[in-house]
Parts: sequence; structure tokens; C-alpha cells
Amino acid sequence: MKYLLFLFLSISIYATNLNNYINNKNCDQIIDKQVFLICYDYKMRGAKYVSYTLDDKLVNKINIKKRPSFYTEKNLKKRYRSHTRDYTHSGYDRGHLANDASFDYDKKIVRKTYTMANIIPQAPQVNRKTWIKAEKLERSVALRLGSVNVLNGVMYSLNP
Repeated sequence: MKYLLFLFLSISIYATNLNNYINNKNCDQIIDKQVFLICYDYKMRGAKYVSYTLDDKLVNKINIKKRPSFYTEKNLKKRYRSHTRDYTHSGYDRGHLANDASFDYDKKIVRKTYTMANIIPQAPQVNRKTWIKAEKLERSVALRLGSVNVLNGVMYSLNP
């Protein structure tokens, strides 16, 4: 049986339908990375939501040590793309919405999580502590329940 776990600003709540979040009304562009979907916001040049399913048969099976470099998403028009340099000296970490550790059973899939379209600005304390706890929670839920549908979202400030 599949369950839907919604991690929103590091708070776990249950949602009923992914289509309420990732749709043509909420998203300027939906980017399909095959194992996860990105609801992209052109104005913010970043994801609003990312959804994926974790399967207990794949979670925590292999631990790929070497991580790839971040890359600019080519499926976006140039004027809407974010770049790694956007974060240089910004005070923010490059935070994954679809985290690499949940997909570290396949190098090609891990690589897909390093698209800048999947990255949001996160305060270092949040990215390195709080968000990691949320990421571990989704994997532990998948292990307990067999699989879990995850929806991660972000609320940008009015003056980002």
C-alpha cells in the first residue's frame, strides 16, 4: 500500500493528491526527471514542489560515496535557469528538494538530483540539520510501509 508523505518546510503532514500541487496552474513548467517531478517557478528560478515515490526495496540499499557536481537545467529557457554561481557568497546552501540520499541506489538517478531546478536556497542550519532529519524520516517511513509518495515544497519570501 502506498502512502503520501508531504514534507513542507520540514513539517510532515499528510496530503491526499499530488495533482493539487504539481499541475499547470501552480507550475510555470513541470520538469520530469523520470524518478521525480519538479514544479518550477520562473520568477523564483527554483522549484516550488518536487514529488517522488520511495520504495523500501531500493532505499538504503547502496551508498554511493562520490557525489556529482551541480548542473544547470537545460530543459528550461536560459532566462529562467538558476546557476551554481547564484549561491556563491550568498550565505545559503544549495538545498535539494529531491535529496540524493533517497536515490543513492543508482548513479544516473543521483546525478538527476543535482540539477539546479531541484535546488532551493536553504539556511545552512536548516539544510545541514533539520532538512536532513526530514530526509531520513521519509526513508524510514518507506522502509516501514513498503513505499511512500513524497511531496516537498517551499514557500519563498515576498522579497527573496
